[in-house]
Amino acid sequence: MASVIAFDVNETLLDLHALDGPFATLLGSASLRPQWFTLMLQLAFTGGLTGQYVDFTTAQRAALAMLAEREGVPHSWPVPGWCSARSATRRPSPAGI
Repeated sequence: MASVIAFDVNETLLDLHALDGPFATLLGSASLRPQWFTLMLQLAFTGGLTGQYVDFTTAQRAALAMLAEREGVPHSWPVPGWCSARSATRRPSPAGI
């Protein structure tokens, strides 16, 4: 019989409190971060369950837009002050940073 160890990495191993500052700046309250995270997971899981794959970046942005709209906060993309993994891992151009 195989043994399996499962880890719930979402908000257990990942500390999302680092996003409190950007949420306070963008939406006016850091307390909205957990709601965003719940919406993001809901979108990603619903997509998977219905056979309509939604990558996490798309789910994150959609959840942020939904939350901003619900809170009456105007938004546009890209959101200033937020970086994507792609831009964070891109090599500097030959001209420098």
